[in-house]
Amino acid sequence: MNPTVLTDVFQEAIECFNDPSRHGRPPYDALGDLLHIDIEMGEVDGPQNVHVPKTNVLPYLKNKQAPLLPQFHQDTSQRYVAGQNRGKRGVIAGIGTYQDSKAQNKPTYQVVYTFIFERDNNNNWLIKRGFAVPL
Repeated sequence: MNPTVLTDVFQEAIECFNDPSRHGRPPYDALGDLLHIDIEMGEVDGPQNVHVPKTNVLPYLKNKQAPLLPQFHQDTSQRYVAGQNRGKRGVIAGIGTYQDSKAQNKPTYQVVYTFIFERDNNNNWLIKRGFAVPL
């Protein structure tokens, strides 16, 4: 993964989300490396709270989401990417699916998502805001 390529960072974030112990690390620690310190992250499931900043997002993921093993998959044919090769901010938005794979009787949702990225001082992309809502 090239941390200066927006779509690479997004794909790595998805893989870290879908595999919380990616790279043999504690749950969601690899994903945490891709999050801006002031990240805002919305819940997909009700009550759709927003978690801010990183010091609140990571405990939410580790304590509430890890047992459910949520899975997110993007449909790259319905994806919009802006700012990949210029500026300090970038956006990836589109349609995908979301499911809490370990939850009993939980459907797979089709979701619309938006992720806003910001470059750090090393020109690497970090996720600043992330939201997905069921259609």
